[in-house]
Amino acid sequence: MIGLMTLLLKVFACFWYRSSELYAKVIKMSKRVKRFVIRSFIAIEIIIFTWIYCFGARGLQVVLHLYNRNQIIAANCSAYEQKIKALEHELRDWQQHKDFYYEKYAREKLHMAHADDQIIFINN
Repeated sequence: MIGLMTLLLKVFACFWYRSSELYAKVIKMSKRVKRFVIRSFIAIEIIIFTWIYCFGARGLQVVLHLYNRNQIIAANCSAYEQKIKALEHELRDWQQHKDFYYEKYAREKLHMAHADDQIIFINN
């Protein structure tokens, strides 16, 4: 901050007195200051870009989160596809062997039996 104040005073003095020697010193110093300001600006810009790239609304973290979510959904889809195949296989069996599966279902779910069958209920 003090260096900047000194620079401003020298620039003011240079234009006021129009001293060529002082003017040359100010120009040299101002080149250094310009270089410093530009480098600082670029460094700050890189830091901001990196921050937004990693943690922004559409940044790297969000992309990784969505990727993991897609992997979970893909795993669920494959599990549901297997369930669908099992149900299709069961449906095909029901259609081919109707009488056997109707009787099996009636015996297991509805507790039905033939006239000569004995049914034993076990209470837990």
